Amino acid sequence: MKEFPQARELQVFLAMTLYNLGDAKAAVQSLLILLAQTSCDAGIAEYKRAIELYAGDIDRVWP
Repeated sequence: MKEFPQARELQVFLAMTLYNLGDAKAAVQSLLILLAQTSCDAGIAEYKRAIELYAGDIDRVWP
């Protein structure tokens, strides 16, 4: 990751590794951020800010 910080595919593998190590929270957070930053889907783009906000505080229960 340090050598290739822009290699987004490595971020996916890091998320899978985090999940396998028992850190599901960090895995989901990183995948949500990656999705928000890279998706070309119009619906995802529309909610990009909300997805990134949620990823930053994933344990919060929204009313």
